[in-house]
Amino acid sequence: MSERNAETLGQAFALFVVLIFTTASFLPPLPTRIVPFWEEDTCMWFDGEIISKRIENEGLITADYIFVVDGTLDNYTDIQMEVHGDAFLYGVLPIGSYYNGTICDTIPLRDAIIEGVIVLLS
Repeated sequence: MSERNAETLGQAFALFVVLIFTTASFLPPLPTRIVPFWEEDTCMWFDGEIISKRIENEGLITADYIFVVDGTLDNYTDIQMEVHGDAFLYGVLPIGSYYNGTICDTIPLRDAIIEGVIVLLS
């Protein structure tokens, strides 16, 4: 290969690299939160530590007892989620205690996120 052909090939490669990086700079960033894969009509097990809790009143008689749990979903996906409990658990479980349970797909996950039934906290 002559020097001129090698120089032309080098310039073409450099131009190709510049075009690739320029194109990549216009691509949208990856989402910061990735929703874990979930097959419909299945259940998943979660566990973690209660990091906060609160009571939200809906009226004079009823109230929502909410725990924020930082843990894992099926032992592989890190998740921080709000769990609705009852007054007894709210009174018995302090912040920092262990909490586990099962969540099932009763509506499609996408619909639950869009409607606000499931709120992604982190």
